[in-house]
Amino acid sequence: MLEERDSPLAGVVQSSGELASVPVAVPQKHKSMIPASINSWSLPGKESHWTRYPSPISLEAAVKDTTARLQTLPHEELAFLIVDPEGRATASLSFPGDETQVTPDLQQLMALAIGIGASGFVMIHNHPSGNASPSRQDIVVTRQISNMARTTGMTLFDHVIVADAAVFTFRGSGLI
Repeated sequence: MLEERDSPLAGVVQSSGELASVPVAVPQKHKSMIPASINSWSLPGKESHWTRYPSPISLEAAVKDTTARLQTLPHEELAFLIVDPEGRATASLSFPGDETQVTPDLQQLMALAIGIGASGFVMIHNHPSGNASPSRQDIVVTRQISNMARTTGMTLFDHVIVADAAVFTFRGSGLI
């Protein structure tokens, strides 16, 4: 179990009020991309898995649940928690990898986030090696995803890396 001082949320924007003030411009043509009736599915051609929560949940709860799940996996997996303008998690999108890397489909991520009117997202991934320190590639990809989110009016609120009982947050470390 993570101690409060080690909470992944230490790096996430601190109040839902700050999240709510993030401007979101969702083009009308994207609003119909994700049918509201679909709650969970595997995306074609990929091993990714999308889950829409029945109702929005606290971002803190979603981060804790996701970190707990990822800490036990023998392979890398990258999860994106989709955040609504009120700062709640509305969905998750996961990409499994192998023992040392994971390659997400960022076009899928952005299409889905825009399609449900997200204000941004939190990235969470695991390092099965037991070392939560970010690799050089983790840093480069995080910056690219942050820039990509910004160009669509969204925010990458944090990137959390979990390994065994260790947690690293990019926001808490000043890397985003």
